[in-house]
Amino acid sequence: MESTDVPMASEMFQAQAHIYKHAFSFANSMVLGCAIQLGIPDVIHSHKKPMTLSGLVSELKLPPAKSNGIHRLMRLLVYSGFFATTKFLDDNLENQEGYVLTASSKLLLKSEIPNLSPFARAMVDPVMVNPWQSLGDWFLGNETTPFETAHGASMWEFCDQNPRFNKVFNEAMASDSQMMSLVVKDCKQVFHEMDSLVDVGGGTGLTAKTILAAFPHLKCTVLDLPHVVANMPDTENLKYVGGDMFHSIPSADAILFKHVMHNWSDEDCVKILKRCREAIGDNDEGRKGKVLIIDMVLDRDEDEANMTEVKLIFDVLMMVLLTGRQRTEKEWEKLFLEAGFMNYKITPVFGLRLLKLQLIERIKEWRRVDYDAFPQLERLVLQGCQFLTEIPSCFEDISSLLSIEVWRCNESVVKSAIVIQETQVEEYQNSGFQAKIVKAKLEALDQSNVANRKLLVAYAEGTVVDQARVNMTNGLRLEEIGGCNGK
Repeated sequence: MESTDVPMASEMFQAQAHIYKHAFSFANSMVLGCAIQLGIPDVIHSHKKPMTLSGLVSELKLPPAKSNGIHRLMRLLVYSGFFATTKFLDDNLENQEGYVLTASSKLLLKSEIPNLSPFARAMVDPVMVNPWQSLGDWFLGNETTPFETAHGASMWEFCDQNPRFNKVFNEAMASDSQMMSLVVKDCKQVFHEMDSLVDVGGGTGLTAKTILAAFPHLKCTVLDLPHVVANMPDTENLKYVGGDMFHSIPSADAILFKHVMHNWSDEDCVKILKRCREAIGDNDEGRKGKVLIIDMVLDRDEDEANMTEVKLIFDVLMMVLLTGRQRTEKEWEKLFLEAGFMNYKITPVFGLRLLKLQLIERIKEWRRVDYDAFPQLERLVLQGCQFLTEIPSCFEDISSLLSIEVWRCNESVVKSAIVIQETQVEEYQNSGFQAKIVKAKLEALDQSNVANRKLLVAYAEGTVVDQARVNMTNGLRLEEIGGCNGK
């Protein structure tokens, strides 16, 4: 009997086409690089109207014998969406077909900003392409990355030793940073709340300059390797610092990473984030420091198919060039928690993601202030419940918000803490966490004022609604809180 698993001829030919399409995908990259090298987008743009094939060849100053080649090149680029064709009447009122720009090719114009042509050219540079050809050898070898397999050095070492490629790479990163003008426009509320910012790995400072153009009140610092910022001139509100983010990061209200974290392993990212906590943790005005990370997030349900593929390709690109990776939201969250952060927020930004981490200082940082005159503390306590709902694994950090120091605050803060506890009991039923809160309340009684003691007693004597409430109130019965009257 003939097997029903044998594919039909049509399925086999479709599978063959699928294989060939991916085997020759490099052709799309090389054809795009060729079009940028020849300046085709700029020539069509300068023409101000649809451009015929003969006009394009003439303006490119190519011999007529190359016309057929340009026709075939443009046919593929039109199919890929980089150009389009349209019918029009020429000066003699004859029907003609001409090339026009699309949204993609408009981003490749050397005369416009943003201009992504340096980025596209860099990706097809032999230095960047060769490591892909060494991918299989890397799996079988001992080098750290395929880039090292191909070039005998890490990418950062290679940039330091090769001025030509270093220039190509820095120009590529700068061109990508030109897209920041769109991010800044879409995320104004993020930058309004701060006075100072450090752009870590900010290169020649294009991202910082873009932010300053929109928010001139800011004081910005660009931190990058010494050879990157060696000849960069400082201005009144933009300073360049040569250094190592693994050792220290200048203090500021916010620390920005644009496409930096994906370059590094999880272990390295945690080290960097811990340096960030040091840099934003010393705020005399009691404000929260921020870490802003502009990067990709994998496995987002709302992503379009093209964006998903780009993200997956970028993930493998990080493996080929460096030791980094693209990450899912759960993987990002794991890094943040390991580094000591309590909360994060993801804001969609045109297909990418802006990750905003807010550092909430520990109670030990609040001990130097007068609690009764510190209204921010009540807001922080209230935020604790929100953080817990967003990151349920933060029991250890949230418990610090409900320690002895909170119970010594003013009456409204204590009421807020009780509300939070009741929410936590109902939603999370974590007996270990509940025990910590009970212990904190018992320890706080000796130093609480009369109003707070009465609140604690009232809460302890409240109606027991479930076993979790029994656990919470255990040890706080009135008879066990001796000496509270009048004290």
